[in-house]
Amino acid sequence: MAKPNQANADTRYISFHMDHAASLPYVLAKTPFAGKTYMTHPTKAIYKHLMQDSVRVQNTHTSTSASSGGTDGGIVSYIHQLFSESDILSTLPQIQTISFNTTHTHNGIRFTPLPAGHVLGACMYLIEIAGLNILFTGDYSRETDRHLIPASVPQGVKIDLLITESTFGISTHVPRMERETALMKSISKSLSNPLVDENDVLSGY
Repeated sequence: MAKPNQANADTRYISFHMDHAASLPYVLAKTPFAGKTYMTHPTKAIYKHLMQDSVRVQNTHTSTSASSGGTDGGIVSYIHQLFSESDILSTLPQIQTISFNTTHTHNGIRFTPLPAGHVLGACMYLIEIAGLNILFTGDYSRETDRHLIPASVPQGVKIDLLITESTFGISTHVPRMERETALMKSISKSLSNPLVDENDVLSGY
């Protein structure tokens, strides 16, 4: 299979931050790509901080591996060299933010970002090209959430082609209420542990 030529691409649609945009600083700073890059306002705000943090973690890991003579030092160093924090900051102006449910046109292609119901800022793209309706999406959820509306397609729109994330496509998830109950029990148990310091921080994804 031929290696994609970045110079031939004129548009990039980012569905959400981090794992679906992790190579973006490299593409924008180190390749011939000179097209447009689109993402929602929340995605860009979160993307900036997550990618900066990712580089800092890689720097720390590289330094630790090098000082300890770790066998993975070469691999980590290679990953670190893909892009720097300055690459992230210098390419931010190249990213154009768009709002949910607004339609835009680029070289005759119409596209509309729709809520994906996955994480803050995550979207699906309804792309209209040559009479076809293409729905492109990363992770999405049809469940009602406390802080996100579920993914949906506008009424009356016929989708001709669906391009979707399928990592967990055949998985059966535990119902949300059961997961939340188990989480709260785990948190309560941890907080009641006399060895837990009052300044400990709980974080999750």
